[in-house]
Amino acid sequence: MSIISSLVDFYPLPFWKRCDWLVVFWSVILWTSALATAATASREDLEFFENEIRPLLAKNCFGCHGIKKREAGLRLDQLQGHLDGGDSGPAVIPGDVDNSLLIQAIRREDGLEMPPNTPLDAAQIAVLEHWIKLGAPWPAEEAPVNDPANRLRSGPITDQEQEFWSFQPVTRPDLPLTDHPTWSFTPIDRFILARLNATGNSPTLDADRRVLLRRIFFDLIGLPPTPEQVGRFLADTSPDAMDRMVDRLLASPHYGERWGRHWLDVVRYADTAGETADYPVSLAWKYRNWVIDAWNADKPYDEFLREQIAGDIMAQTAERERYVDLITATGYLAISRRFGFGIKMFHYLTLQDTIDTTGQAILGLTLGCARCHDHKYDPVNMSDYYAWYGIFESTQFAWTADEKTGQERDFIPLIPFEEADKLAAARTEKKKNLESEIASLEVEKKKLVEHFNEHFKTPIIDALTGSLENAPIDGQLADPWDSRGGVIWLDAQSPYSNVNPPGTRGLRTNNDAGNNGLGCKLPERTEADHEMLYLNLDFRNVRVDNPPIGSTRIYVGQGPGTSPAVEAFVFKGKFLVRNGNEEHEICEIELGVWYNLQIALNLKTRQFSGQIGIPGKITPFSALHFRPQWSGTIDRIFIDSYGLAQLSVRPAEDFDNFTLRTEPLLPVGESVGGSIETVESMESHRSQYNTLTTTIEETKRQLAELVGTPFYPTAFAVRDGEPHDAVIHKRGDPLTPGDVVQRRQLEILGGQSINNPDVASGRLDLADWLTRADNPLTSRVMVNRIWQYHFGRGLVETPNDFGIRGTPPSHPALLDWLADDFVSNGWSIKRLHRVILSSRTFQLSSKLHQTESGGNEMSRTALFGRYSRRRLEAEAIRDAMLSVSGRLDDSPGQGHPFPEKSRFSQHGPFYAVYPTLRRSVYIMKQRIKGHPFLTLFDGADPNASTGVRRNTTTPTQALYLLNNPFVHENAVALADDLFKVDQDDQQRLRRVYQLTLCRPPGDSELEVSQRFVDRYQAAAVQSGTADGDAEKQAWSALARTLLVRNEFLFVE
Repeated sequence: MSIISSLVDFYPLPFWKRCDWLVVFWSVILWTSALATAATASREDLEFFENEIRPLLAKNCFGCHGIKKREAGLRLDQLQGHLDGGDSGPAVIPGDVDNSLLIQAIRREDGLEMPPNTPLDAAQIAVLEHWIKLGAPWPAEEAPVNDPANRLRSGPITDQEQEFWSFQPVTRPDLPLTDHPTWSFTPIDRFILARLNATGNSPTLDADRRVLLRRIFFDLIGLPPTPEQVGRFLADTSPDAMDRMVDRLLASPHYGERWGRHWLDVVRYADTAGETADYPVSLAWKYRNWVIDAWNADKPYDEFLREQIAGDIMAQTAERERYVDLITATGYLAISRRFGFGIKMFHYLTLQDTIDTTGQAILGLTLGCARCHDHKYDPVNMSDYYAWYGIFESTQFAWTADEKTGQERDFIPLIPFEEADKLAAARTEKKKNLESEIASLEVEKKKLVEHFNEHFKTPIIDALTGSLENAPIDGQLADPWDSRGGVIWLDAQSPYSNVNPPGTRGLRTNNDAGNNGLGCKLPERTEADHEMLYLNLDFRNVRVDNPPIGSTRIYVGQGPGTSPAVEAFVFKGKFLVRNGNEEHEICEIELGVWYNLQIALNLKTRQFSGQIGIPGKITPFSALHFRPQWSGTIDRIFIDSYGLAQLSVRPAEDFDNFTLRTEPLLPVGESVGGSIETVESMESHRSQYNTLTTTIEETKRQLAELVGTPFYPTAFAVRDGEPHDAVIHKRGDPLTPGDVVQRRQLEILGGQSINNPDVASGRLDLADWLTRADNPLTSRVMVNRIWQYHFGRGLVETPNDFGIRGTPPSHPALLDWLADDFVSNGWSIKRLHRVILSSRTFQLSSKLHQTESGGNEMSRTALFGRYSRRRLEAEAIRDAMLSVSGRLDDSPGQGHPFPEKSRFSQHGPFYAVYPTLRRSVYIMKQRIKGHPFLTLFDGADPNASTGVRRNTTTPTQALYLLNNPFVHENAVALADDLFKVDQDDQQRLRRVYQLTLCRPPGDSELEVSQRFVDRYQAAAVQSGTADGDAEKQAWSALARTLLVRNEFLFVE
């Protein structure tokens, strides 16, 4: 301790800084000790580590604390990770078992519990304790080194961090001298050739013009050239032929669809919210189309960024014609992923997604790591994160629907906010008036109903009367009835009084797919109690707004439907009964007519008879059998929607006088006598009631139309909210607040404070900071992306990470030259395309030519001395198949047919695949469950920024290409096109090769293809296919083989 004391005395630092210094000092001591331990560990100790410790750590620890994931900043697959520890301190102190946090965690002491789910057993804990007692031996060759990518950082930004290459100003470098100056077409080529020469390599030969044209088409518009376009290009031998072709493609609307999709990958565009139910977002497509239009218009990249981050603020002072575009552009922020059951509760995670995506997409920095702690690798601290957090927390986001609310809200008006506020106020006033009118009418109706119920109420005679008079108007059924949907209505009263005196009300059910009806539980009846029972029911079909395909079941039996004695049905305008297990049609049922049904049940013989009809028109039925599964007991009668069609749409229906009695019934048309009130009085009340009901329904319709109809167009976007600075969330927990952080730029990029913090969110300041010409990251990151999309990989191979853990540039001078040229020429992306595509580097062949000698082929390719052959992306594969088959719909897409007023949950989230023949950029993209084709062929994950798509090769991809109907349909359409022009087989063969592969077939290919068609056709005829159909089948089979060739699926 004397050494430490003297060092502390030498450095008169504040106590907390001295503590930090001591931690560093002890880390050095422990690390030095560990190196000595690794170097001097016995062979037996190292074997013990390999046999016991490494497998135990790999199984239980590396998944969360390894090379890919470092929860709580802790890495346990390297010795240094144990010694450095994570947020809580060193995990292992060699030789000190009890004070090693790793041991405390596996013992589950002091609130530490690791592994979190399955505790280690006593034997496993003892093994780890013994390892630490030995001094934590670790193989020397795996001892950590001082690699910044493996070292964890925290605290103030150091001079060394500020000197990292990507934070240095962009400067325009001098063009390098090369051994072959005439080889270069553009400055790009001089940088590439100089690097190749320096490593002993040389570039390959130029690509064939036909191959080059196909490459350019797929690069710029994502579609193959037509045979006619290939022919014209090959015939044009002028020096500027390719430049003019590039200009034509850049002017095509398909250019924006292709390159806008690249940007949508980076900003993780999706048409759903991503929360637990993954609700669809109805207007997200407006932002998608804005991106496509912006790329087509060659909107300067700095303006492109500024509008996405602060377009709503810019719109307040911009020309009126730009207003809609500027608001829509902020959809970039609105499409941030939503989280949880109630998205407002987890909005802090949405803001993390916003911050992290902005960092990766624009700056090439992973800022999301700084939510819980200082970034462990890059010079970004928690204070930087929460400086930006305050900016976005001061922003009002449009809200998607979620599991809790089920509805979208607060979408942003596409008219000036002042105008929108005036319209909203007028709408609110009108809404208030309609609601007041409805309330007044409801009170008047309630008084009428109370008066009606008081003066026209029939007492219940007994539990089986069938009368509904005890139930309140507009209310639900009263005892002894139970309701399965429906409302008591005045207009649902039966005109028949053969069972009860004339009444005033009945049950009306809806014209929908609900399980509507009524029922009653009865005292048990068997043949020992009563040999005969008599059922009565009055009913009518009232209204059919939705086509009725469901059935109404009338049930007499035991239990809730499992032991029927008699079942009758109203189904598709017919009345049927079941005779045993067979349906037996009795008569047709007319809409709007009251029918009386009477059934006599003989419990002893298990037979029934009856009649249905109206006075003067009765249809009898007799000697029909009970259902065989009847138990012998009757304790229930009910009406429901099961039977002939399961819960499908039924007509609106009225029911009354539903009863089961022990005495025979009077025929319909006769009356039991008695009166509740004069017919005139009842009709007068009914007329008033119906008038009020109609008026209320019409007023409610007006209110629903007012609420449901947007009174101005809106966008899924953002606007400024209440400006305020944010507090740090300790360990990322918003319930544990820390210090307030002023809104500002990242410290490593200048740390400028926002202007007007009391009245503005700071997004406009942020947009300006990000697009300043002297920002060292924005231009470098973007030119690297453009280069990557043209060559298959970037000059920096980690396009979303220009930080410590990213790869350094292979050609740093070229990267800076491109970035400087990009900014100096107005941030024009189309110009950047022209610069890259006109280079000889882009026009090199992907083939290894026999004349090449010297150098290393892998090095040559890595240094862009040869073009990298690569597979088309998922979207380009699909679009190319649609294009060559003539099925592509090249009109722009808009919204999607999302279901209206549907509720989704984490147990039943939204999922849909909407068929379309448009470009793949218009396919509906979901977050929780991706589109099957795009997912299969490695499409972008819309849950996170996708900087690079990693291609896979799987059996399911091959099976899809062989068997999926999409491929077959395109092959059939392509074959059909071949027959539209009167051609012979040789002409068709040349045409199909030119359409699919952009080249004519060779002589051997002609021979093999002709033989394939002939044999396929002959086999089809032999199997019974007509000759003409067999010929088309053969040609579609040939087309299919071409559509799934690597030559079609790859660009060279």
